[in-house]
Formats: sequence, structure tokens, C-alpha cells
Amino acid sequence: MKFQDVNGLVKCWNYNFKQCVYTIRENRQTYGLTYHPRLPKFITYGDNLKIFLYDEETKVQERVLQASDRKELHDGPMSRVFAGRFNPRSNYEFLTGGWDDLVHLWDLRAPHAVKHISGIHLCGEGLDINKRGTEILTCSWRKEEQLQLWDYSTFKMISTFYPDVHSCKLYCGRFMNSDFLCCSGGDPAILRVVDLQTSYSAVIVHSLPSAVYHLSVGPLKTSRKFYLMKMFVRRQILVECLNYVILVGVSWYN
Repeated sequence: MKFQDVNGLVKCWNYNFKQCVYTIRENRQTYGLTYHPRLPKFITYGDNLKIFLYDEETKVQERVLQASDRKELHDGPMSRVFAGRFNPRSNYEFLTGGWDDLVHLWDLRAPHAVKHISGIHLCGEGLDINKRGTEILTCSWRKEEQLQLWDYSTFKMISTFYPDVHSCKLYCGRFMNSDFLCCSGGDPAILRVVDLQTSYSAVIVHSLPSAVYHLSVGPLKTSRKFYLMKMFVRRQILVECLNYVILVGVSWYN
């Protein structure tokens, strides 16, 4: 299990023994860490406009990815990077995004980003790729058109999910499965589960005590009658879908 912090420390923990296995010190504020889906590698990103690629086994920094000197190409970050996501169907490709209103596609075989989407203002982990590697989810920190789907191969927008009841600026979002996605943010603080077939909200939790900056989707559990997916969100938010039972702190929402 790995954590990063704004002091530039990347720590690997053995959570069974509650011990720090090793620490990597980066000379920057580090905002995120993303694992490769198959290979023993991970990337980190932060405030210095660079993406660091590490080898998990050797703890060695293998690559430093950044923009070229030709700023008009938009082939790398121009501001802080808050989100990164590997394509689950590729050994080489991943996405990053942040304050520069750009989502970049990187190929580890190329020196700089090979493609970008404009107009996406990310202030948290509001970036994901579905399991088939065909669609991109973006969650923007802005007043309108916060939640959008994009075609991975063309980088063209597929759809925008408009708020059906409550609207908020988004920090984070994840695909839950092929039928649902979840997103959350602040101003106001809302957690939303969206049905991809209808584009409407299946679950909405509003009036949260504070903004949600991160969420993770747990493993799928199956039974004869139904399946249960658990989504754990910081600040003790638990969503159980498809039963739609939501726990926020010590309060239950049905």
C-alpha cells in the first residue's frame, strides 16, 4: 500500500504490520500516485509540471516525462497535476490532468504527451478510464458541464451528464462498473452515483459536512439474488450499490 503527501514523500506501507517498508523523497509537492494495472511500475505527479515513472521492484526512477520547449504543442503539463490514470488495456498509455485545463495522453514510448483534451479543469482525482479502455471520465471543478464522457481513441466528447437535482463542482470520480459511475466534490458537498444507461442519478447524498477529495471503488461481490459493490470514500462514506444504502459518518441514508 502506497501513500504520497504534499511534502514530496512517497511511502510504501505493510498494512498488516503497520510498518513503512520504504520511502521515496521527491523535491516537490506530490499530489498523486497511480499504479500500472499489470507491470510493477507507478507514476507520481505534483507541482513541478513533471511526471515521474518508478520501478516498484528496484525503487528507481526510470523516466521523467514533461512538456517540450514548444509550448504551442500542449504536449505536457503547464501547471500542477492532480490526476493520473493508466489505460487498463495498454502497457504504455496513461492520462494526466490538472490546473492547466488539459487532459494529456502519454505513451511511454514517446518523449512527450501525444494527444490532449482542452477545457477540463481538474483539482483532484477527477479522471478515470473504463475497464475496456474505450471511454474517459472527467470531473471538472467548475459551475457547468462538470461530468463528461470522452471517446478514448478519438478524444471526442461522447456526452455530458447534467445534474438532475443538485449541482456541485467536482473533485473526483470513478467508473463503478459498466452501468454506473460515481462522483463527488464540493460547493456544495455532494456525492452522486449516475446510471450510465439513463444518465440520471441513482443515488444522491447532499449536505455532506465537507467536500470529498478522493473516493475508491472496492471489489465486486456476487450472490444468487443480487450483486453488491462497495465504494469507500474518505470521511467514512460508504455506498452499497445496487441496494442504495449509504452511510455518511454515523447517519444512514436510504
